Amino acid sequence: MKKIAVFFIILFVASPVFAGSVTLNSISSGVFEDGEFRTTRDSFKGRYNIDEDKVVLAEIISNDREGSFETGIEYEVIGTMVGKGLSSITVPIEKHGEEIMTCIREDRFGQAEVLIIGTTFYQYCKSSGGKFYLEYGEVL
Repeated sequence: MKKIAVFFIILFVASPVFAGSVTLNSISSGVFEDGEFRTTRDSFKGRYNIDEDKVVLAEIISNDREGSFETGIEYEVIGTMVGKGLSSITVPIEKHGEEIMTCIREDRFGQAEVLIIGTTFYQYCKSSGGKFYLEYGEVL
């Protein structure tokens, strides 16, 4: 009986913090270039499938970001955390208790992307051609 209880505890602890799919909807965006930041009116809404080690753009619902985007883009999950206890030191007070996943992607043209998905928010950054594209939004 003790062996079964230990197995279920390990299974619960080892399960991913995130699973399934989420819809991300942009609220604000901008471009940082040559030491200056300018806001843009770009908007994006997409559905992402989340696995324990990857996040995949499954559907583009609406998009007017600069550049091209297509479904199937895959991000590698490099870390997940819950903003509680000691780990909450690195999390803004209004995000305490949220599950937060950090994902990265580098494409063949040397562009790098970081996608941070929280329980209620997301942040996106893309470095390309000497510019940083920044975006903040909500998780629906």
